[in-house]
Amino acid sequence: MQAGHLDYKVGANVIFQAGRFEAMLVYTQFSQVQIQDFQWVDSPATNQSEADELYKVATDTYAASGTLDLSASFAVSDRLK
Repeated sequence: MQAGHLDYKVGANVIFQAGRFEAMLVYTQFSQVQIQDFQWVDSPATNQSEADELYKVATDTYAASGTLDLSASFAVSDRLK
């Protein structure tokens, strides 16, 4: 497999504090990724129409997606969280 690469990765976070309690919310958006496998090497195309058909089979496309993470902490004492 050829490694895919991200066109972009964007993140945003929010932190909330109240007394000894703290919460953090993080959202990360990842771009679409395309990965191609070794069918290009195992059975190379000899003309453009074969290349077009092989491209469809040898390419996996993963849609853009995001993750949402939440963390929370409580300070037991002034020195320990």
